[in-house]
This record gives sequence, structure tokens and C-alpha cells, in this order.
Amino acid sequence: MMKKKNKIYLSVGMLNNYLLPQDVNNSYGKILEINLSDILKTQKKEKNFRGKIIAMGIRNPQGLSICDQNIFFSSHGPVDGDELNHFFISDQQIPNFGWPIASYGKHYDESYRIKPPNYAPLHKSHKDFGFKEPLIHYTPSIAPSKVETEKSNTLGCKDKINLWMATMGYKNTPYQKSILEYKIINENNEPKIVQKRVYNINGRVRDIANTKNFLWFFDETNGQLGYLVK
Repeated sequence: MMKKKNKIYLSVGMLNNYLLPQDVNNSYGKILEINLSDILKTQKKEKNFRGKIIAMGIRNPQGLSICDQNIFFSSHGPVDGDELNHFFISDQQIPNFGWPIASYGKHYDESYRIKPPNYAPLHKSHKDFGFKEPLIHYTPSIAPSKVETEKSNTLGCKDKINLWMATMGYKNTPYQKSILEYKIINENNEPKIVQKRVYNINGRVRDIANTKNFLWFFDETNGQLGYLVK
């Protein structure tokens, strides 16, 4: 969850129901924009105030960060296919990230891999089926968690963005138990990763916090608070 001015941005998982992320009549598998003033206006009229859906087709969102009009969020895939995603708050159409129609992961159930159900075929290409591709996807899984961003120069986030993403996992495969640092540029309103750096923490990094000179992190495996000098 993130707060920007008088709005809250909230990511919601799919509740172990494949049908919900593609259904616009519920909040599951979505990112929501909640205007705090709207809550005050409607709290006496509506018992279940949901807010505005600004992204959908999401399996298990984890970290979420806002940099001006840019929203970045991490999401867990099934087996493999973890994602780092991006969209603009100002997008005219609700971006749909495809779950469970498209995913670079595969089903946990072996029988589903042989004959996937028609409601969850997990096509590899997102674009071919009308969905938004992830900014980057990961196989094997890295179990991404918190995401932090900041502008890279005086032009704000329209030009260059620094992004950090924490990862968890239980193995020592590449990028697990680490902090990933990305340098991102916006070319024609499309983000592009131009530089990557991996900090191997050797512990599950559940949370990170960005300050002026340091990136703080919590290593839940070893019960330690640490920092990276920026």
C-alpha cells in the first residue's frame, strides 16, 4: 500500500481463485486507487467502498512503489514467472497483466501442466493475447517483495528512475535472498532497464526502506537490520 497526497494505492491478491483477477466486479487480483475524500462522502451510503480499479489481471502482488505517474509493483508467479511490472497512473485504459490467461510461470499441479484448464491456460506471451507484458520476469522464481523507487535526476521520474527490489526465497539460486538495483529510463513513455546490480544478502529480505543516503533492509532469515550506502 502507498499513499500519495489524498489517495491510497492498494494491491490485492487473487484469493486462490483463478476467475477473480479478470472480473471487474471485484477487487481481487487488482490494484486500487482510493480517494480519501470519496470515502468521507460515501461512508454513510455504501457499506463496502471499493475504490477505483487501476490495474488488473494480477496473481499475487507484493511490493508497490510510486514515482510521479509511474507505478512499479512486484508479483509472485506460480512455479516460476515472478514479475516486476510497470504502468502509468494516467493510463486511459486499465492495464491488464493477464493472469491467469498469460504467465511465464507454470501450474503447481502436474496434471494442469499437461492439460491446463481453459480458464487458466498460462500462455507465455502476454502481448499476443491483448495483455501487458511484465517489465521483467524471472525463472526460476526469486520471490520478490518490497519495491522502492526515486527520481534519478532533476527532471523527476519522467526521464530516469532508480529502483530497488528485495527478494526472498529459500534457495541460493540467482537473485534470491538479494536486493536488485535497476536503472530505468523512459523512452517514448516506455520504461527500459539499462543497468542492473545484484546485492547478495544471503537472507530473505522482507522489507526495504529508502532514505537520502542509505537503503535500509530487514533480513528475516538472520534477524538483522542492515543498509546499503547509495
